[in-house]
Amino acid sequence: MTKKTKRPPSAAADWLLNIALVATLLALLLAVLWYLTGRWSPTTWRWLVVLSPFALVGAFGAGFYFGKVEVRGFLGGFDRALDGLTKAVDLRDHSRARMAAPRQAMTPATKIEVLETFLPARGGDIPLTYRAADNNGRVIDL
Repeated sequence: MTKKTKRPPSAAADWLLNIALVATLLALLLAVLWYLTGRWSPTTWRWLVVLSPFALVGAFGAGFYFGKVEVRGFLGGFDRALDGLTKAVDLRDHSRARMAAPRQAMTPATKIEVLETFLPARGGDIPLTYRAADNNGRVIDL
């Protein structure tokens, strides 16, 4: 006996489902308005038209408030995710540096680098207290 697998809906099916949902909601809204048109008096409709701008301002204000709350929550989560990513990248980079540090310390220095550490390569009036050699063999005065 074969096992039936559930196939995901295609994009066309999703599109048709959305159109059917919007059409159903629009038809329901029109039916309610048709019913109310026959039941309410013209005076009631006039008051509804007069008060609707105030309702729109209230709806706009509520939408603006809840939109700000949603954006703050989104950005807070985004910042939290970026902080975690930053910590992970720092951990990765520092662990690579810690792994590479003993290998760099184990490279033997040449005789010239050892001598230049204690003696200035070129005479000068200012005595050097600390010198270091980079990877190319050049001496860096610190």
